Amino acid sequence: MENNIISSEFDQMREQISLLKAKLSKQTIISEKHLMRTIRDNVSKINRMRNFSIFGGIFAIIYCPVAFYMFGHSLSFVIGTEVMLIVCLACTLWMHRKLDVQTISIDNLVSLGAKIQTIKRHYANWIIISIPMIAAWFGWFAYDASLFHPAPIPFITAGLVGGAIGGVIGVVRHVTLRREINQVLDSIKDLQEH
Repeated sequence: MENNIISSEFDQMREQISLLKAKLSKQTIISEKHLMRTIRDNVSKINRMRNFSIFGGIFAIIYCPVAFYMFGHSLSFVIGTEVMLIVCLACTLWMHRKLDVQTISIDNLVSLGAKIQTIKRHYANWIIISIPMIAAWFGWFAYDASLFHPAPIPFITAGLVGGAIGGVIGVVRHVTLRREINQVLDSIKDLQEH
């Protein structure tokens, strides 16, 4: 009789353990699905930011040379600006190559993490390069305006205001992009720990 009681208690414990295992496996699957959705959403945000940058770059490549030339800047400044804009657009395209939301799966998290880590490193380096480049470009802008523009001080002041507005927008976008990148990397790390 005592063996029957112990046996039935063991059977009940086995059933409870199997139910618990089933619940835990469902939670892991739900957690993995949630993390994959989070990764896809964040990569989509990164790609939208890239697309906005590409659109802005193409617009600047078309608009800036015409505008600067019409404002009386030298041809060398206009060409130098055009080359700088093309290089910046090409770097943006190169940094985000092969980052496609459709190809993200649980099987390629290591390669996705490596791509995202590379983008993060490129953006960290890009800040180091872009700030001196923009400062040098603005110095050239001010020098060129002082030579060729009839009222250089208001024109340079307008350039400073526009540069300050663009700088704030750029910093906000950079911080947002870094946050999205870090969220993707954290989600990948969480998935790999499961």
